[in-house]
Amino acid sequence: MNLENDLKSKADDDIQKNTQEQKEITEEQKDEINTKKLKSKFNLLEQGRLMNIGNNEEGSKNLIIIGPKSSGKSSIFSLLTTGSPNYSEAGTFGINYGFMRTQSSVQKKVMNVYEIGGGIENLMFIKTILNNDNYESTILFITLDFENPQDQLSSLLKYISNLRKIIGEIIDKNIIESNMKTKISQYGANKPQNTMDIFPMETYVIGNKYDILEKIDIEKLKWLCPSLRYFCHINALNLIFFSSKKKETINSLYNTMVEVAFGSGKKDNLKKYHQKHSTKPLYINYFNDNLNDIGEPKIPVTVVRDIDQRWKETYDGLFKNYKKSEKNNTFIDLDESYYQLYKEAKIDHELKLFNEFKENNEQKEKSSMLYKKPLKDGYDKNKMKHK
Repeated sequence: MNLENDLKSKADDDIQKNTQEQKEITEEQKDEINTKKLKSKFNLLEQGRLMNIGNNEEGSKNLIIIGPKSSGKSSIFSLLTTGSPNYSEAGTFGINYGFMRTQSSVQKKVMNVYEIGGGIENLMFIKTILNNDNYESTILFITLDFENPQDQLSSLLKYISNLRKIIGEIIDKNIIESNMKTKISQYGANKPQNTMDIFPMETYVIGNKYDILEKIDIEKLKWLCPSLRYFCHINALNLIFFSSKKKETINSLYNTMVEVAFGSGKKDNLKKYHQKHSTKPLYINYFNDNLNDIGEPKIPVTVVRDIDQRWKETYDGLFKNYKKSEKNNTFIDLDESYYQLYKEAKIDHELKLFNEFKENNEQKEKSSMLYKKPLKDGYDKNKMKHK
């Protein structure tokens, strides 16, 4: 009886083991299929992680992703190194590293991708990555968090200022000047003569979480966009809006980096993504924009003469009392200065009230005149009898 039980138990164990092995094989096969689909989709030979940080192979490029805490740096890092913008609440501590790699007929090309966790306090980690040898082949991503739009322009300007100091400390002055001359030459006829302050590295400002930005007042969006465009243009920064929930922005950002890292270098290859309309996700290279298209800031010159300050006050005024609702964690707009900033709206509103008031008065006057006029058929309005 015991022997029979032992044999039965062994048989059950074998069946369970075989089922588990079969399940594991199936999962492995699924992963392999998904990997092949991914590589085929993006025409890449290989994606993944390298053990050695700081790969300086011939033809390789580097991308460093920085930005405020919780601004979506990890989702962009995931997109570029795995092909999927996976979101992580854990965040990144220190430096996260991955890569994209493809193979041409001549040589392998690598895009090393670095994500520096935290916020501006960790910018000094750039010194462990950037040097004179890889400076000209390194690209920066500065992410902006549109979940908190009221802080993003000041955040961008603070990052630009701090990065200038760090780059000046670690990169040879002659190399920086050479790079800046190259960037200036790309402006062509769009060069902003009087306000230009070229940032010394190829940089993309990524307006992240654009799906949240879509929900704000359309009038605010119309002024937020040119404000960011202005500061990106005068500093020679590319501007791209991104959302991990919008397929078109995922494709534009991913394919841009594939082209930058492995493409032919022809600017027209990315022309289909160019977009300057304020009510849609922006995609603008600094050399394709110009001050005439951007226009004038909302704050008039009679208030502040310096145009940078006027644009900054235009942006800051949009979100003066902008904060989260405690009930549902969504944003509400409590900006009491709305009519001060958008005077056209106030004028339209007051004109409407005036017209209504005017119409009411006209109606009253007509009624009054009708009562005062002699009635037809010989009737007097006072005596109310036939003459």
